[in-house]
Amino acid sequence: MYIIGIAMIIIGVIGIILSLIWFIKDSNNNNSIKETKQDNLCPNCGRIVKENSKFCGNCGEQLF
Repeated sequence: MYIIGIAMIIIGVIGIILSLIWFIKDSNNNNSIKETKQDNLCPNCGRIVKENSKFCGNCGEQLF
């Protein structure tokens, strides 16, 4: 029983380490996504617009 307990602790620690690595990797990816989305925001209302849009679908602002 002692060996099973130690094995469960080791598996738990490995799980925590993998979760932290995944969280850090995911948070780094979210920063680059936010920077990309800021380029596609309407300057008038702040809504996300499609990349090749000439007008904002929300407020009608002309986009450049």
